[in-house]
Amino acid sequence: MWIVPFFVQWYKKTYRDHILAETDLSRDHLTPEIQLYLITQNCRLWRARPEDSPFCEPFWAFYWPGGQALSRYLLDNKAVVKGKRVLDFGTGCGASGLAAKLSGAGHVTFNDIDPIAAEVVLLNGTENKIDIDNFSTVNLIGSCCQNFEVLLVGDMLYDTEFADEVLKWLRSEHEKSFIFLQGICCLYWRSREICTGIPSIEVKFEVFSKIRIETIDCIRKQWACPGFCVDI
Repeated sequence: MWIVPFFVQWYKKTYRDHILAETDLSRDHLTPEIQLYLITQNCRLWRARPEDSPFCEPFWAFYWPGGQALSRYLLDNKAVVKGKRVLDFGTGCGASGLAAKLSGAGHVTFNDIDPIAAEVVLLNGTENKIDIDNFSTVNLIGSCCQNFEVLLVGDMLYDTEFADEVLKWLRSEHEKSFIFLQGICCLYWRSREICTGIPSIEVKFEVFSKIRIETIDCIRKQWACPGFCVDI
């Protein structure tokens, strides 16, 4: 039976080795207080074809604008999460959850269905000297959130069909008295319409007026990478 745990440890080490080899440790974003392993323009995968990547859909390797806005908001408004139980839904690189920890959250659960994201969050936690309380790879859509006081949702509304699914779940949960913080990218045109009926704080990306155009241009180039392109 020792073969199973050995294989799991080997698999995790393989994940970690690939992450360290294919990403840069970066502070070049809206939250320079937090170092993150990201695919940047200096990385091979920035222009690589999908078949040349060791990762399948590495959403965790990019610091999406809504997530940046949300993380910046938490660092500038620490009282929102101080001492509270927080869920970082669709955590990706873990930036929003790490920002919550830096802001004094009592306990943070990082959640992402991609197991590689779990390794990335652990690496990012280590680099920032932040303990990771808990990581879940369970698909939480449709589950109960009553154990949490604050729910963080970064750039998770990137697709209309998926956004409808997420928001249907959030609407069903909104009576549980948690605070819902959503990082809204200004590129997602339906955000205001579909959030109707959910008591939330919308963290608008546009609030960073001085750097919005420059950052959006950076994200535009980032999304334009072969293999990771979307229409904007």
